[in-house]
Order: sequence, then C-alpha cells, then structure tokens
Amino acid sequence: MKNNFLLIVVSMIVASALIGCNSSPDKRYASVSGLSTAAPTAPILDITAVASAPAAPTTIKDLPERAEAAYITALSAKTKTAADLQAALAKNIVAPKTSLDNTVISRTLLITVSPSSFHLGDRLTYLYITVVPDNFVFTGVTATATTWGSQPIDTLDITNNVQFQPELDVTLAGAVKGTAKGPLTASHQTDVKANTVEPFEQPTANLRGDRLVLTQTGARGIDLYGTTLVKLNLSPKPDSQSNVESVFIASNLKLTDDTGAREPAKKASIDVVEAKGLKGVRYTATAYLSYGLRHVVDGYQTYREDDDTVQYMEGHTQVCVVLASPTDTNFAIWGIFVNKSDPLAIATDEGPRQLSFTSADDAQRFATWLSNGPEAKIGGRTLGTLKAGDIDAGLQPMKADQTYTVQPTSTSPSPEDFPNGSACKNVTNFPESGAALKAGLNTP
Repeated sequence: MKNNFLLIVVSMIVASALIGCNSSPDKRYASVSGLSTAAPTAPILDITAVASAPAAPTTIKDLPERAEAAYITALSAKTKTAADLQAALAKNIVAPKTSLDNTVISRTLLITVSPSSFHLGDRLTYLYITVVPDNFVFTGVTATATTWGSQPIDTLDITNNVQFQPELDVTLAGAVKGTAKGPLTASHQTDVKANTVEPFEQPTANLRGDRLVLTQTGARGIDLYGTTLVKLNLSPKPDSQSNVESVFIASNLKLTDDTGAREPAKKASIDVVEAKGLKGVRYTATAYLSYGLRHVVDGYQTYREDDDTVQYMEGHTQVCVVLASPTDTNFAIWGIFVNKSDPLAIATDEGPRQLSFTSADDAQRFATWLSNGPEAKIGGRTLGTLKAGDIDAGLQPMKADQTYTVQPTSTSPSPEDFPNGSACKNVTNFPESGAALKAGLNTP
C-alpha cells in the first residue's frame, strides 16, 4: 500500500514535469488567422551612404616613416654609416607614380528598416532588399554586418537587450564574409550543453547582375528591424567613359630656398600626378524592399502571446537614394589663367593639359613664382598656355608680359536627380516577389 502511494506521487511529479516542459514559458504560441497579401502599412526603408577608406597601399609621407625605410635600406647596403642614413633622410619625398582614380568610390551603406504604425507584437520575419543602380555599377562587396548574427546557446544569459555590436563572424553567400553580433530578443532553452550554435538570423549578400541583393530571415520570435552595413565600391558604367575627365594636379612645390628667396627654374621643382574624375555626375539608385510581417490582429493589448490572433502578411516599398554627389566624383581644384583667359598648361604624353592645384594657396604661390620671371620648364616639365583652353591648338610658349590669375576650375554640380526621393520610379512589379515568403509562414 505504501509502495503504491509512493508510485502515485512519483507519477504525478513526472506528469507535472512533462506538462511544464511542453508549456511555452514565453507564451509565444498564437492562433494564425490566415495569410493576407497586403500589409497595413509598410516599414520605413532608409539607406545612407558614408565614405569609407579604400584598401590601398600606404605611401611614405612623414619623417619617421622615411627614417625607418632609410634605416632598413642602410642596413642592407654594404656601406652602413651615419652619413648614408643622413643623406637618405635629406632627399625629397618622391610622389607616387600612380593615377588617382576618383571615379571609383568606396562607400559603406547603412541600410535601416524601422517600424511604421504597427501593433505591439508585430514582427518582421523576412526581408528582401534589392538595390538597383541607375547610372553606375557595384564593383565589389568587401564586408557586411547586421544587427543580428549567431550566438552559442550555452552562453546565452541576456534577453530582451537589443544592441548593434558588429564583432561576431557571420558567413554570407557568394564568398562574402562580414562581422555581426547581437543578443537575442527572447530566451532560448536547451538541454544540450555542448558546442551547439543556434542561428537566429540568416543573412546573405550577393551581387546579381547589376543589383545588390540582401536577404534576411529570422528564427521564431526574432524581429528583423535593424541596420545592415555593406561596404562596397561604386564605379561608372563602361558606356559612361565620356563623362570621365583627366586632371593633372601639381603638388610638392619647391619654389623658394631655406631663406625664402625665389629658386631659379633649374633648382625649383614640382610633382605632377594624373587624376581621374567625373563631370558633375551623381550616383543614384532605387532600393526595393519585399518583406513578411507577423501582424497581431487581436490580443496585442497584453504582452502575452498565447492569446494573440495573428496574420502573416507581405508587402513592398521602395525608396530612391543618392549614394555619391558630384563633389564626391570630381575635384575641388584651382587653375592659373594667363591674361585671364588662357589656362596654364604642361606638356604630357597625351598632349598639352591644363595644370591644376588642389589648394588655392599653392596655385597662388606658383602664379607669384611665374610673375617674377616666366619660365619655360620646371622640374623637367615644359610649361605653356592653352589658347582659350583649346587643346588642339597645342602648347603656346610662355611670354614675359603675361599676367596670372587664380580661378576655381571644378565642374559645377548638376541639379538633384531625386529631390527628397520624390522622383522615385513608381513600379508595380518588384524585383523579388513575395512567393518565397509564403513557403515559410507556417509557424506562429
């Protein structure tokens, strides 16, 4: 009898434990009322482009770097004396023999999806963002990060704490790798304490033709509102090379000696670097968002979700964005005009070209140097003028009775292509349909 009583008690305890295990501690289970094809309001899609440094080799610019390079060179030479090191440091810094290409622009896109007028408990379950360039091409995606990522299950101890911490590795499709980190918005439980990882977001980033395509799907309970960072390059289309202009920029002017006296042409020097820019071009794109929404129809007045009635909806929205302005693609430069009409020019392998300066002060210094004695050459470069800017007329010789005026020569910016996004192309057939959403909307 006593044993039977103990057996009954144990059975009740086990049954209670099983009931507790099968219950939802987060009360997430809700009643699904069906799939609707139209969401009540669209989330807000915003894309901002910020400049990012391109991956390029560094150039030795300052004395410590020069000293280190000279010291290494001296150690590898047969003669290793202080005089050799001093002589190496006394040399002028040589400008890099390279072409500065300002037509390829490095940008980091901040793609943010934020909620609109939704009910409490509404969640985005799927995002499909397509960015279609209007007058440029994407030439590479080098890094991607999202608000979400993946966390080891056995280390989860923070819930309901949304942060953006791009530190945890996430592997993306198309051999694109980025970093992302973010704690969960709801607790996860497991009885397996091992090296188990549960992904709570699956992000992908691909270049499909001329489009940048971002896809995000979330696990149960995850709301995909947040920010995605994409680092990439913007390049002109092959058929837009007519907008590319070459500019020859003077730098490292050595026009006076240590006392400030004017150096003669044989001792004076300048470095000239060819740079490429675009004539007043603005890089614009149209971004399309297809999304899946878990919409709470009833029961949103409480935080409990087991009394909710939800619908899975889908929708689309679009926005026009300016990813690079004319000031990003051309140069803020100054030129010297002889007798107020003829640009100062130099002889190049491509023929005579106007000599430009990135600093108005440098241009004025060079104009002053020329006014005190017009020279035919400097630093191995032949100087001259372009008659009314006509390259085909050839390089005209310098004369003694000329005047020199400094003027800005940058290309004037063109009007806004998409003022306040109002000129966005209105489309009905979005690049990606919502068919993929319906396949995964079978769980609350």
